[in-house]
Amino acid sequence: MAEVLARMTARDGLPFSVFRTSSDLRSAIQGMGLQDKLPTSPNSVRKIVTTFADSIRLHQIEEMATAQQLGRKFSVIFDEWTSTMNRRYLNLIIKCQSSLWNAGLIRICGSFTSERCLTLVDQKIASYKLSMTHDVVSIITDGTSMMTKIGRLSTTSQQLCLAHGIQLAVTDVLYKRSQQVSEAEGHDYALYEDESEDDEEFEGEPNGLDGLVVDRELITVDVTNTLIAPMIAKVRKVIRMFTKSALKNEKLQKYVQEDFKKELQLKLD
Repeated sequence: MAEVLARMTARDGLPFSVFRTSSDLRSAIQGMGLQDKLPTSPNSVRKIVTTFADSIRLHQIEEMATAQQLGRKFSVIFDEWTSTMNRRYLNLIIKCQSSLWNAGLIRICGSFTSERCLTLVDQKIASYKLSMTHDVVSIITDGTSMMTKIGRLSTTSQQLCLAHGIQLAVTDVLYKRSQQVSEAEGHDYALYEDESEDDEEFEGEPNGLDGLVVDRELITVDVTNTLIAPMIAKVRKVIRMFTKSALKNEKLQKYVQEDFKKELQLKLD
């Protein structure tokens, strides 16, 4: 029962209350022939899931302890992530040769400096009976200035994420986070022209790359890309035309169905 509830809540994102309100879901779970009775209270479901999570964490600690006894060393991978509710977290993964453990998310509140990030990582590692000084030999992070500073502060070696480096290179070609180019120079290819004030569905929309949130006020196309900039601006204008009109999108999907045999939703970025 505990594993079933944990999978549905953690992996599928079902709220605890749905196990009380949905009669179909309760019937389906009870039809699985589980020995334990499904609770009727959301708090009871939460307790079962958290208890199961604690047992998984203890099992991870035992596996790491076994690796320690064999003289193995560990690497720690961590990165900042922002949820759709604009809450910040630090995801941390512990790796040892062929073994890998997801240590979960650490909630970030307030200012998040390199020193504070390193402190949170130390505390999380310590909860798994590991030491950054004696057990961890390397950290893997992205190449932001804050993360590179962590590499200088930490006593371990640092490996910058190659995938993130490629992403930054591609982003630097298509977009450039810099001061707005003066219109008087004749090279300002703003991507977000003619945006209506009620167009909120793209406000702060994650672009799907490493949790980065696009700030439309800061991004302009690099002035050197005089061929790419008008092309991107034109594509975005067409996409907004269909996303703002349900009728136009309905007509578009007819052609999409013919070509791809399924509906595909347009993405601004």
